[in-house]
Amino acid sequence: MISEYHAKYQSKSDDEIVKRAREKFNELTRVFSAAPLDTQSDPVEIAVMGCGDKRFVAHHKDMFARILARDVRVTTFDIEVNHLAGEENVVEHDCSTPLPGGPYDITFGHVVLPFLEPDKQLDMIQSGCNALKPGGIQIQTLDPMNYDDDEKTLPGLHKVKIGAIKNHTTSLGARVIEVPLDIGVAITIVHP
Repeated sequence: MISEYHAKYQSKSDDEIVKRAREKFNELTRVFSAAPLDTQSDPVEIAVMGCGDKRFVAHHKDMFARILARDVRVTTFDIEVNHLAGEENVVEHDCSTPLPGGPYDITFGHVVLPFLEPDKQLDMIQSGCNALKPGGIQIQTLDPMNYDDDEKTLPGLHKVKIGAIKNHTTSLGARVIEVPLDIGVAITIVHP
C-alpha cells in the first residue's frame, strides 16, 4: 500500500520529475559552492534521508556524481519504502534514529524535516550529523512555508525552527551555513 503523499508523487509526469531534479541539481550546486565537501572518499558515500518518488533515486546518484566529479554510492533511507520498490540501495528506516551503514560523506534531506514533529526534527539532524565522516556535510533544504512563521504550512506538516537547529549543531562543534536558494534555504551543517 502506498501513502496518499507518495501516490500523488507517482501521478506526476516524468517531465515534472526531471524539472524537479534539475531544480535540486541547481540547489546542490549552490550548496557545494558555499560549503565544498572536504573528504577524499572514493566513492563518496551519501545517505539520502527520505525520498518522495522512486524516479529521484537515479537522479540523486547522477546529480551528486556530476556536481562532485567523483564516483558516488547513494543509499536512500525512508520510513516507508513501498513507493521505492525496485530501486537499488533503498533501506526502510526512520531517519530520526541512528542511520545504519556509514559513516557517510554527505547526509541529505530535501524538504523532509517538516514531515516530522519538532522534537523528531532535531533527532533527524542529530542522526544525520552522527553518521558523518570528519569533514562531511549534512544538507537539509526547506521551502519558506516550512520555516517562515508568516507563511502557512500545508496540513499535516510542522514548522522547522532553524534557530533551534543552528543552536543544537553549533553546540556539537559543527559549523552551520544557511545557503539561500531560489525558493527557500539549505541548512548546511559541516562536521568538524
